[in-house]
Amino acid sequence: MDFGQPAFQSGAYGTFHFGVGFPFASIDQIETAVQGFLNGYFHCSPGSSALRVIVGTSNFHGNQGAVTAAHGLAWAQMVARLGDYVATSGYGDQLAVHGGNDIEPDFGPPAAARDWVNGFASAMAGVVMYNYGSCDACPSALPDTPAACHADNGWSCEDIWYVSWGSPGALAIPEIYLTKLAKQWQTISLYGVVVHNAPVTYSGSLSQSGACNCPLSPADAWTAFWTALNRDPRTAQSLPWSTDINRQH
Repeated sequence: MDFGQPAFQSGAYGTFHFGVGFPFASIDQIETAVQGFLNGYFHCSPGSSALRVIVGTSNFHGNQGAVTAAHGLAWAQMVARLGDYVATSGYGDQLAVHGGNDIEPDFGPPAAARDWVNGFASAMAGVVMYNYGSCDACPSALPDTPAACHADNGWSCEDIWYVSWGSPGALAIPEIYLTKLAKQWQTISLYGVVVHNAPVTYSGSLSQSGACNCPLSPADAWTAFWTALNRDPRTAQSLPWSTDINRQH
Protein backbone atom coordinates (compact mmCIF):
# COMPACT_ATOMS: atom_id res chain seq x y z
CA MET A 1 0.00 0.00 0.00
CA ASP A 2 1.80 3.11 -1.25
CA PHE A 3 0.59 6.37 0.25
CA GLY A 4 2.76 8.75 -1.75
CA GLN A 5 5.55 11.16 -0.89
CA PRO A 6 6.48 12.20 2.67
CA ALA A 7 5.04 15.47 3.92
CA PHE A 8 4.83 17.58 7.05
CA GLN A 9 1.82 19.86 7.38
CA SER A 10 0.19 21.72 10.27
CA GLY A 11 2.47 20.02 12.77
CA ALA A 12 1.72 16.49 11.55
CA TYR A 13 3.74 13.97 9.58
CA GLY A 14 2.03 12.24 6.69
CA THR A 15 2.08 12.10 2.90
CA PHE A 16 0.78 13.77 -0.20
CA HIS A 17 -1.13 10.79 -1.56
CA PHE A 18 -2.39 9.84 -5.00
CA GLY A 19 -5.86 11.37 -4.87
CA VAL A 20 -6.94 14.22 -7.13
CA GLY A 21 -4.66 17.17 -6.40
CA PHE A 22 -2.36 15.01 -4.23
CA PRO A 23 -4.02 15.92 -0.90
CA PHE A 24 -2.30 15.60 2.46
CA ALA A 25 -3.07 12.64 4.72
CA SER A 26 -1.68 12.55 8.24
CA ILE A 27 -0.07 9.44 9.67
CA ASP A 28 -3.10 9.06 11.94
CA GLN A 29 -5.39 9.05 8.89
CA ILE A 30 -3.14 6.56 7.09
CA GLU A 31 -3.13 4.31 10.15
CA THR A 32 -6.94 4.36 10.27
CA ALA A 33 -7.16 3.55 6.56
CA VAL A 34 -4.81 0.59 6.93
CA GLN A 35 -6.80 -0.69 9.90
CA GLY A 36 -9.90 -0.61 7.70
CA PHE A 37 -8.12 -2.64 5.04
CA LEU A 38 -6.91 -5.16 7.61
CA ASN A 39 -10.43 -5.54 9.01
CA GLY A 40 -11.90 -6.04 5.56
CA TYR A 41 -9.29 -8.58 4.53
CA PHE A 42 -9.61 -10.63 7.70
CA HIS A 43 -13.39 -10.77 7.68
CA CYS A 44 -13.87 -11.25 3.93
CA SER A 45 -11.07 -13.66 2.97
CA PRO A 46 -10.75 -17.43 3.40
CA GLY A 47 -9.29 -18.36 6.76
CA SER A 48 -6.55 -20.31 4.99
CA SER A 49 -5.20 -17.19 3.24
CA ALA A 50 -2.34 -15.02 4.47
CA LEU A 51 -1.10 -11.56 3.56
CA ARG A 52 1.87 -9.35 4.39
CA VAL A 53 0.85 -5.70 4.13
CA ILE A 54 3.63 -3.22 3.37
CA VAL A 55 2.65 0.33 4.31
CA GLY A 56 4.81 2.52 2.12
CA THR A 57 5.90 6.02 1.24
CA SER A 58 8.84 7.20 -0.91
CA ASN A 59 11.89 9.45 -1.00
CA PHE A 60 10.29 11.71 -3.61
CA HIS A 61 11.38 15.36 -3.33
CA GLY A 62 13.98 14.42 -0.75
CA ASN A 63 15.70 17.75 -1.37
CA GLN A 64 12.67 19.70 -0.11
CA GLY A 65 12.86 18.84 3.56
CA ALA A 66 10.14 16.20 4.07
CA VAL A 67 12.30 13.06 3.73
CA THR A 68 13.82 13.15 7.20
CA ALA A 69 14.83 10.94 10.10
CA ALA A 70 11.88 12.30 12.08
CA HIS A 71 9.45 11.25 9.35
CA GLY A 72 11.07 7.80 9.18
CA LEU A 73 10.75 7.43 12.95
CA ALA A 74 7.08 8.46 12.89
CA TRP A 75 6.43 5.99 10.06
CA ALA A 76 8.06 3.14 11.98
CA GLN A 77 6.06 3.97 15.10
CA MET A 78 2.86 3.80 13.03
CA VAL A 79 3.91 0.41 11.61
CA ALA A 80 4.59 -0.86 15.13
CA ARG A 81 1.14 0.28 16.28
CA LEU A 82 -0.44 -1.49 13.31
CA GLY A 83 1.45 -4.64 14.27
CA ASP A 84 0.00 -4.35 17.76
CA TYR A 85 -3.45 -3.83 16.24
CA VAL A 86 -3.12 -7.05 14.25
CA ALA A 87 -2.09 -8.95 17.37
CA THR A 88 -4.79 -7.59 19.68
CA SER A 89 -7.48 -8.07 17.02
CA GLY A 90 -6.63 -11.75 16.64
CA TYR A 91 -5.54 -11.34 13.02
CA GLY A 92 -2.00 -12.63 13.48
CA ASP A 93 -2.51 -16.02 11.83
CA GLN A 94 -3.42 -14.32 8.55
CA LEU A 95 -1.92 -10.84 8.56
CA ALA A 96 1.40 -9.10 9.19
CA VAL A 97 2.26 -5.41 8.71
CA HIS A 98 5.63 -3.99 7.69
CA GLY A 99 6.97 -0.62 6.63
CA GLY A 100 8.05 0.23 3.12
CA ASN A 101 9.62 2.92 0.99
CA ASP A 102 9.79 3.33 -2.78
CA ILE A 103 13.39 4.55 -2.72
CA GLU A 104 14.59 5.73 -6.14
CA PRO A 105 17.81 7.65 -6.87
CA ASP A 106 16.01 9.97 -9.28
CA PHE A 107 13.51 10.94 -6.56
CA GLY A 108 16.03 12.67 -4.30
CA PRO A 109 19.56 12.72 -2.88
CA PRO A 110 21.05 9.77 -1.02
CA ALA A 111 21.64 11.65 2.23
CA ALA A 112 17.92 12.34 2.70
CA ALA A 113 16.95 8.73 1.98
CA ARG A 114 19.59 7.47 4.40
CA ASP A 115 18.28 9.86 7.06
CA TRP A 116 14.75 8.53 6.61
CA VAL A 117 15.92 4.91 6.78
CA ASN A 118 18.03 5.63 9.86
CA GLY A 119 15.06 7.27 11.53
CA PHE A 120 12.90 4.25 10.75
CA ALA A 121 15.54 1.88 12.13
CA SER A 122 15.86 3.92 15.33
CA ALA A 123 12.27 3.20 16.37
CA MET A 124 12.71 -0.27 17.83
CA ALA A 125 14.10 -3.69 17.00
CA GLY A 126 11.94 -5.97 14.91
CA VAL A 127 10.20 -3.34 12.75
CA VAL A 128 10.92 -4.21 9.12
CA MET A 129 11.23 -1.78 6.20
CA TYR A 130 11.04 -3.02 2.60
CA ASN A 131 12.67 -0.97 -0.14
CA TYR A 132 10.47 -1.53 -3.20
CA GLY A 133 12.26 1.04 -5.32
CA SER A 134 14.64 1.27 -8.25
CA CYS A 135 18.35 1.29 -8.98
CA ASP A 136 18.36 4.07 -11.59
CA ALA A 137 21.42 3.82 -13.88
CA CYS A 138 23.10 1.12 -11.78
CA PRO A 139 25.49 -0.98 -13.86
CA SER A 140 24.51 -4.43 -15.12
CA ALA A 141 27.89 -5.77 -14.00
CA LEU A 142 30.01 -4.86 -10.99
CA PRO A 143 33.04 -2.72 -11.92
CA ASP A 144 36.49 -4.11 -11.12
CA THR A 145 36.73 -1.33 -8.54
CA PRO A 146 33.53 -1.53 -6.44
CA ALA A 147 33.90 2.08 -5.31
CA ALA A 148 33.29 3.04 -8.94
CA CYS A 149 29.81 1.50 -8.81
CA HIS A 150 27.31 4.37 -9.04
CA ALA A 151 23.67 5.12 -9.81
CA ASP A 152 21.97 8.40 -10.82
CA ASN A 153 21.75 11.64 -8.86
CA GLY A 154 24.89 11.24 -6.77
CA TRP A 155 23.99 7.80 -5.45
CA SER A 156 26.63 5.12 -5.00
CA CYS A 157 26.04 1.38 -4.95
CA GLU A 158 26.93 1.62 -1.27
CA ASP A 159 23.92 3.91 -0.78
CA ILE A 160 21.63 1.47 -2.61
CA TRP A 161 23.02 -1.44 -0.59
CA TYR A 162 22.54 0.43 2.69
CA VAL A 163 18.88 1.40 2.23
CA SER A 164 18.03 -2.06 0.88
CA TRP A 165 19.96 -4.33 3.23
CA GLY A 166 22.67 -2.68 5.31
CA SER A 167 20.44 -0.69 7.65
CA PRO A 168 18.92 -2.68 10.55
CA GLY A 169 15.57 -4.10 9.48
CA ALA A 170 16.02 -3.19 5.80
CA LEU A 171 14.86 -5.70 3.18
CA ALA A 172 14.12 -5.31 -0.52
CA ILE A 173 11.52 -6.26 -3.12
CA PRO A 174 12.91 -4.21 -6.01
CA GLU A 175 11.18 -2.99 -9.15
CA ILE A 176 11.77 -5.46 -11.99
CA TYR A 177 9.84 -3.82 -14.81
CA LEU A 178 12.44 -4.75 -17.46
CA THR A 179 14.99 -7.56 -17.73
CA LYS A 180 17.89 -5.11 -17.45
CA LEU A 181 16.64 -4.03 -14.00
CA ALA A 182 17.09 -7.59 -12.75
CA LYS A 183 20.75 -7.42 -13.77
CA GLN A 184 21.18 -4.10 -11.93
CA TRP A 185 19.88 -5.55 -8.68
CA GLN A 186 22.07 -8.63 -9.08
CA THR A 187 24.98 -6.19 -9.22
CA ILE A 188 23.94 -4.76 -5.85
CA SER A 189 23.82 -8.24 -4.34
CA LEU A 190 27.28 -8.98 -5.72
CA TYR A 191 28.49 -5.63 -4.37
CA GLY A 192 27.40 -6.89 -0.96
CA VAL A 193 29.51 -10.02 -1.43
CA VAL A 194 32.64 -8.15 -2.52
CA VAL A 195 32.47 -5.20 -0.11
CA HIS A 196 30.51 -6.55 2.89
CA ASN A 197 31.20 -10.29 2.64
CA ALA A 198 27.56 -11.31 2.16
CA PRO A 199 25.05 -11.08 -0.70
CA VAL A 200 21.87 -9.07 -0.53
CA THR A 201 19.10 -11.65 -0.14
CA TYR A 202 15.97 -10.31 -1.79
CA SER A 203 12.44 -11.05 -0.63
CA GLY A 204 10.94 -11.06 -4.11
CA SER A 205 10.33 -9.16 -7.32
CA LEU A 206 7.97 -6.25 -7.99
CA SER A 207 6.36 -5.89 -11.41
CA GLN A 208 3.89 -3.28 -12.68
CA SER A 209 1.78 -5.03 -15.28
CA GLY A 210 -1.46 -4.28 -13.46
CA ALA A 211 -0.85 -0.53 -13.38
CA CYS A 212 0.74 0.27 -16.72
CA ASN A 213 1.00 -2.86 -18.85
CA CYS A 214 4.77 -2.93 -18.46
CA PRO A 215 6.43 -5.66 -20.55
CA LEU A 216 7.05 -8.14 -17.73
CA SER A 217 4.22 -10.01 -16.05
CA PRO A 218 4.67 -10.97 -12.39
CA ALA A 219 5.88 -14.41 -13.47
CA ASP A 220 8.22 -12.95 -16.11
CA ALA A 221 9.69 -10.44 -13.65
CA TRP A 222 10.30 -13.14 -11.06
CA THR A 223 11.93 -15.40 -13.65
CA ALA A 224 14.17 -12.62 -14.97
CA PHE A 225 15.28 -11.72 -11.45
CA TRP A 226 15.82 -15.32 -10.34
CA THR A 227 17.84 -15.98 -13.50
CA ALA A 228 20.03 -12.91 -12.99
CA LEU A 229 20.71 -13.77 -9.35
CA ASN A 230 21.44 -17.42 -9.99
CA ARG A 231 23.79 -16.87 -12.92
CA ASP A 232 26.51 -16.30 -10.30
CA PRO A 233 26.84 -18.77 -7.40
CA ARG A 234 27.87 -15.90 -5.14
CA THR A 235 24.39 -14.33 -5.43
CA ALA A 236 22.31 -17.48 -5.96
CA GLN A 237 19.11 -17.53 -3.88
CA SER A 238 15.54 -18.82 -3.87
CA LEU A 239 13.63 -15.50 -4.25
CA PRO A 240 10.45 -16.47 -2.36
CA TRP A 241 7.83 -13.96 -3.58
CA SER A 242 6.56 -11.96 -6.52
CA THR A 243 4.11 -9.07 -6.34
CA ASP A 244 2.57 -6.58 -8.76
CA ILE A 245 1.50 -2.93 -8.64
CA ASN A 246 -2.07 -1.92 -9.31
CA ARG A 247 -3.74 1.41 -8.64
CA GLN A 248 -6.70 1.93 -6.31
CA HIS A 249 -7.26 5.53 -5.17
